[in-house]
Amino acid sequence: MYESVIIIISILFLIFGLIGSIIPVMPGPIFSYLGIIFPYIFSVVDISRGEFLIISLVTILVFFLDYIFQYFGVKKLGGGRMSVLGLFLGTILGLFFAPFGLLLGPFLGAFTGAILENKNKSQSIKVAIGSLIGFISGSVLKLTFSVFLLWIFFKSI
Repeated sequence: MYESVIIIISILFLIFGLIGSIIPVMPGPIFSYLGIIFPYIFSVVDISRGEFLIISLVTILVFFLDYIFQYFGVKKLGGGRMSVLGLFLGTILGLFFAPFGLLLGPFLGAFTGAILENKNKSQSIKVAIGSLIGFISGSVLKLTFSVFLLWIFFKSI
């Protein structure tokens, strides 16, 4: 009986992980990780310590790479401090206008930040495109990782 409850809770964490891979504020990789660690603690899944350690390290890496991709997307295409601040504020505001706000928020935030840095419109658009590329790259990485952990979970039970 308790194993069924553990499995249901784990599946919920894994589903939240998939959703969080697309919604910027939800830590998708962390939820997916909880979906693996929870049954691991209660010995419901068959994962070795080595696999568990690797999954733990990759979770941390994916979590931070998501933010780094967006940051470098903006910085590589000429954005400065205000562009990065606009990116993060736009990401948060974009949540209120989902689903389109999830893409437009970071784009418009980085664009506005670049305009405030006295960049011309074409340079500001490049900075905004960099933020969009970073956001999409991070989302693809998180989604791939979450699907991988889902596969590990179902393979292990």
